[in-house]
This record gives sequence, structure tokens and C-alpha cells, in this order.
Amino acid sequence: MRRLISSARARDIDVRLSSAKFGHTDLGHPRTPHFSALAPGVRVMMAKPNLPRILIADDHTLVAEACKALLEKNYEVVGIVSNGRSLVQAAAKLMPHLVIIDIAMPLLNGLDAGEQIKDLLPKAKLVYVTMNDDPDLVAEAFRRGASGYLLKTCAASELATAVREVLSGKTFISAAIRRSDNSVLHQQL
Repeated sequence: MRRLISSARARDIDVRLSSAKFGHTDLGHPRTPHFSALAPGVRVMMAKPNLPRILIADDHTLVAEACKALLEKNYEVVGIVSNGRSLVQAAAKLMPHLVIIDIAMPLLNGLDAGEQIKDLLPKAKLVYVTMNDDPDLVAEAFRRGASGYLLKTCAASELATAVREVLSGKTFISAAIRRSDNSVLHQQL
């Protein structure tokens, strides 16, 4: 019987370790609550102490995973969520330094979710990554606490630059938006 229990525990540990090897874990760490304490659809990543903590919110898995792959070498990606409500809940529990947010998400849009996060975590930085280049929307995002705004058509290097700039206390607007003649945007910012 003891051998059977030991084998079952060993398999359970192997499953957890192989999950951890791929960046996903339900084991948690001292700064991250147990996986089951978070909302459904939230994926918690492995801890990388002393690195800035980033939470990613996008309802398109490919985009979210691409952001994670780009950033995880230099930052601690603490989780990925796919809707605005899960984003607010995860941010309150995971305490990210920076949140990458899509504006058009289910259950709660990114602007409203970002505003709620700023109320909960005033020092958290918000970087919106979206397809929408409407100058009024860009200005609204900054009024609600954004530190960065990028178009999904930008190069991957632009996202990396935006994250670095925003974490250093600067604001960042996608080059495509800066190049266009958006007098409305310039007046509102």
C-alpha cells in the first residue's frame, strides 16, 4: 500500500513539475496565491523574484502568448487573463507592476478594468495593446490612467520598448499614432 501511495505522489509531483517547466503551475509561490484562489481562465506563471511583475489581458490566446514569450526573458509574467473581470480579480491578487491590456475584452472592457485596477493599485502601470487607433479612445485611455498605448500592428520590439519606458516612469504611444496628424489627441494629452 505504501508503495502505491508513493507512486501516486511521485506521478502527481512529476505532473506538477512538467507543468512548471512550461511556465504554468498551480503550486503558487510566496507572493502568488494558490491557483484555485483565482478566477477561472487565469493562468499563473512561475515566480522570477526581483523582476518587474507583468500581468497580460487579451481575449486572443495567440496575442497573449506572444506577449508572454516576448517579455518573459526580462520580466516576471505573473499571469494571463482573457476577460476584464478576471483581470481586475487577478490584479488584486497578483499585484503586478505593469498590466498589458486589450481594450475590447468580454465581460468588462479594458478601459473600465484598467480604471478599476488603478483604483486598487495606484502605482500599477497600464499599457493598452489594441487595434483601435481612434484619437479620442487613445486620449480616454490616458485620462483613465494609461501609461502606454500601442497598436497590435506594431513590431514586437515596440512592445518591449514600451514596457521598458513605462516601467522607467515615462509614457509611450505607438509610433503609428505619433506619426499621424491627430490634433484631437495632441490637444487632449
